[in-house]
Parts: sequence; C-alpha cells; structure tokens
Amino acid sequence: MSISRRLVAGKHVETTVPKTTRLGVAAMFFVYGAAFANWVSRIPAVQQKLGLGTGALGLALLGMPVGLLLSTPTTGWLVTRMGSRSVTKIAALSYCMVLPLPALAPNLPLLASALVVVGAIGGAMILSMNTQGIAVERCYDQPLMSLFNGLFSLGGLVGAAGEV
Repeated sequence: MSISRRLVAGKHVETTVPKTTRLGVAAMFFVYGAAFANWVSRIPAVQQKLGLGTGALGLALLGMPVGLLLSTPTTGWLVTRMGSRSVTKIAALSYCMVLPLPALAPNLPLLASALVVVGAIGGAMILSMNTQGIAVERCYDQPLMSLFNGLFSLGGLVGAAGEV
C-alpha cells in the first residue's frame, strides 16, 4: 500500500492505494498498446485482401479518429457517473472484442464502419485509463504517467511482434 497525504476540500487527508491498482493501470496501458499495434501491423494485409488503393485505405482509416471524436463526450460523462476504473474495464473488454472486426470486413464500407467502432471504443479506453492513471498518480504523489506511457510503447512492440 502506498499512503499519501492529499489536500481535499481544504483538509489534509491520508489516502491509500494498493500496488495492485497501480499494476492494473499499468497492465491496461500495456494491453492497449499491444492490441493497437497488432491491428496497425495488419493494415497492409487488410489493404491487400480488399484490393484497396492508398486513397481508399486512407479514407477507411479516417474512421478511427471519427469514432474517437464521437465517443469522447459520452466517455467523459460515463467516467464522471461510473468512475474511470469501471469504464476502463468495460472499454478494455469491448476493445478486445471489436478489434478483429476490421480484419473481417469484406468491403470498404464495412471496413470504415468497423474502424469507427474500434476508434470509439479505443477512444473510451484511452480516456478512461488516462483518467484512472492520473488518479493513481495523485494518490502516489509521484509521477507515474511516463511509466504508464512507456508500458503502452512496450505493449506496442510486443503487439507488433505478435503479427509476425
């Protein structure tokens, strides 16, 4: 357990955060990095499978940021209502379930639609796990976000290597 003193409503309050909470957030960053990189490393295969040109592929890939933008307000609302921990868990499970959709898409419209869904759920995961990371960092009273983002990058290396 880590014990820290925080200023809450003008009073110093001791807070405790178990190490398992920090490890859980770290794991979420790693998993997201691995899953995302695994998808990215498969883009050329999807492009070839569907016979897409560069422009058509670029248009389909635009679906991910569109999905992220669409999900951000709802995710923010959910995080304030349910807490970032719950939203992160739900988003992580959902992300792992929808990630295969782009690879299974039989044509450009379904690929673009699948990428909107993946982008929306991925955006929910990014927002909620970063919110959870900030909460853990505040309780530990030491910088942890660089560690979490480093684990995202390490997960990216593992995920990309998994495509081989």
